[in-house]
Amino acid sequence: MLEGLDQVNWNGMEHAYGPAADVPDLIRALASPDVEKRNEAMHWLYGTIWHQGTVYEATAYAVPFLIELLQEPEVQDKDAILSLLAHLANGSSYLDVHQDFYPERDEQGTPEFDEQLQREVSWVRAAHEAVERGVNLYLDLARDARPAVRMAAVYLVASFTERGARTTPVLLAQMERETDARVRACILLTLGALGEHGPGARERFEQMIASDAPELLRVAAAMGMVWAEREHAPEAAVRLLVAALAYPQDENMEQYADLPWARSTLAGDICNTLAWLGPRAGRDAVPLLARALLDPAIAASGKAAERPDVNTITFTMTPADGDESKAVRGAITNVPEAYPALNILRALLTLAFAGDEREATDGQGAPEPQALSDEQRTALKAIVESDSVWELSMNAAEILRAFHLPDSRDGLRALEAAQGN
Repeated sequence: MLEGLDQVNWNGMEHAYGPAADVPDLIRALASPDVEKRNEAMHWLYGTIWHQGTVYEATAYAVPFLIELLQEPEVQDKDAILSLLAHLANGSSYLDVHQDFYPERDEQGTPEFDEQLQREVSWVRAAHEAVERGVNLYLDLARDARPAVRMAAVYLVASFTERGARTTPVLLAQMERETDARVRACILLTLGALGEHGPGARERFEQMIASDAPELLRVAAAMGMVWAEREHAPEAAVRLLVAALAYPQDENMEQYADLPWARSTLAGDICNTLAWLGPRAGRDAVPLLARALLDPAIAASGKAAERPDVNTITFTMTPADGDESKAVRGAITNVPEAYPALNILRALLTLAFAGDEREATDGQGAPEPQALSDEQRTALKAIVESDSVWELSMNAAEILRAFHLPDSRDGLRALEAAQGN
């Protein structure tokens, strides 16, 4: 095992901290029976061949040996190795990421800078291609006996959208065999990330959303459908996401946290998913969110007295077209999972105000008068009237400031008055 490690000129290439001479020992340590050695090696690999999202010359050379470890029965922590490979496959170039912060701005645009940038971009491409060569193995590991390995393998496959047409049928077949709800949710999210190649995936999403399956699976199907279809996502998917945001269920939060897809909390990731709706679809979702924010059952404590049938929440989805089909981006705000009113607030502002050119204020009073759209007026009216929001005024103020809005009820009322509302 790993016989070829010493045949690579690790001293002649670099990672994040200089010569990559330590990489062979770190990779060997991943096969150690000592869990502390494995954990330490994984920690250092995340700091060297992948560092804060960037990859290096040595990265692609390390990948074949990581794939080799996945094929050895005695190797443990294969889920962690698969997750590392997912990070390597999606890494970026240091200069590309840091161009706006580059300390020597005068060097940008010089032949030397451009040459180094192109060199780094080639490392990114080489790393992605090296990880991609193991796709068939990852699909095999999606049938591993350990759920954590199956989840990590399915998650890694999502890194290769260029293979979506071939991997989607395999994932759909695995979905039918899979018994673990978390792995099934992972498959649904991966299908969404792959872009839903072929009618089979869309039909699976629709069936799951309309089924009586555990809500985690239905929410995962709705998220995957929005990822895949963006502004063309059907209203059933959006209704379900808003309902899950407004009336959270604890068991969903606990299970979702186990998924490698979990970027933050379930509520936070639902907010980010709703932000992918195109502007027209988003405009139609705003009244839905506003009504949810005013529901008396939405308590500041996070516990809903009674959850309504999702199908009773209705609105019309209008597909976006032209430039409006571009997905909006919301401000990244940390929202406590236990407070659905704040999660709805964030999603509501993301859809109504993301991309708005409103100038920042000091949080006092109204900013310079600026025309509000109908959906922005709807959002502000619901926020002002929602007692649940203002029971958590400090958290709400932080979210409002992120969107350059007044951070008090009086300030929002002044903004409304300036618009003649």
